[in-house]
Amino acid sequence: YGFAHTNKGHWNLLHLPMLPATGEISASDYASGYSHLNESARPGYYQVFLEKYGINAELTSTLRCGYHRYTFPKGVEKKLIADMTRTNNRVKDWNIQQEEEYVFTGFQDTDGKIYFYAVSNYPIKDIRQVKDDKHEISLVYFGESRKNEPLELKIGFS
Repeated sequence: YGFAHTNKGHWNLLHLPMLPATGEISASDYASGYSHLNESARPGYYQVFLEKYGINAELTSTLRCGYHRYTFPKGVEKKLIADMTRTNNRVKDWNIQQEEEYVFTGFQDTDGKIYFYAVSNYPIKDIRQVKDDKHEISLVYFGESRKNEPLELKIGFS
């Protein structure tokens, strides 16, 4: 359901899953299919083409930060799904908010709080909650760039 930021050698913690998206988004059905033919991985780098949204996603990380690069189709509104209510543990509390024109921050509290600080190369237009009877997600909406370059996010954690 998204690219998580806390795993220890296997898929176990799943904090702060995020996924780029386009079009109408359903809170309960936003996962994208992909083909292993359009995926590559090596130490320190992961790339996959998200079929549902037509987005090429590239990811890398350091010990305390994640770096995302998303190439969207031309002419679409750029969105990021931040599924703050999802981890492999019960989420007790969470928050996501815009801090500056290019910055959004927040936290998830499961058995302890994990905070994040995200910097984008596109201006942030809005952050909205999308909810249905099963689930709630946050959508980060991005403004325009004169260059129509890939959306890049630098996300630090503590």
